[in-house]
Amino acid sequence: MNDTHQQTIQLNNRGLVKEATAFLDQVAKESMPRGIKVHDQKNAVHAILYEESRFIILLPDGKNTSAQLYGNWGEALHMTERFLAKKESIQNTRLILSHYHHE
Repeated sequence: MNDTHQQTIQLNNRGLVKEATAFLDQVAKESMPRGIKVHDQKNAVHAILYEESRFIILLPDGKNTSAQLYGNWGEALHMTERFLAKKESIQNTRLILSHYHHE
């Protein structure tokens, strides 16, 4: 995992998709395939998304046991935003987007 690129965001109902899209564009200039780890300041992982072949894999809470497959980043990010919005424990929490490289 490579955390050289990071960005802190304040989670709200619509913030993740916009911020993560801009973050992915920044990461894509230096690294492919693209991936994101969403975690808090205590480093608790809330989601991991990464490219695999032509798909985007979402690991809610960073766990392989609940992996979800999407056809594009927009769809995967919208579902991640919905998933995170349901987690009361992270409402009004600063979340960190870090570059994630799946091995």
